[in-house]
Amino acid sequence: MKTTGWSLHPSEHLQPKQISLEDGESNIAQKDIINIFTDGSKPEHGVGADFCVLTNGTWIYQWSVKLNDNNTVFQAEITVLHE
Repeated sequence: MKTTGWSLHPSEHLQPKQISLEDGESNIAQKDIINIFTDGSKPEHGVGADFCVLTNGTWIYQWSVKLNDNNTVFQAEITVLHE
C-alpha cells in the first residue's frame, strides 16, 4: 500500500481490544531503508496506539489497537513500543 497521508486514529475505527494487523514482512528484506513510526494518544474520542513500517515510501506493515477509555496516553505509548 502506498502512503497517501494520515489515517484515522485507531480509536475511531476499531472496537475496544480489537487489533488490526497487516503483514508485509516478506518485502522487508528487499528494501534499503526501514522507517518505523509509532503513536500512542488519548484525544477526546478515545485511546489508541499504532505503528507502521515504511520502506522507500511504501507502507509494508501496520499494527493498531483501540484501548479502553480509562487507559492513559502513557499506557498507549508503552503498548505500541511493546509490540
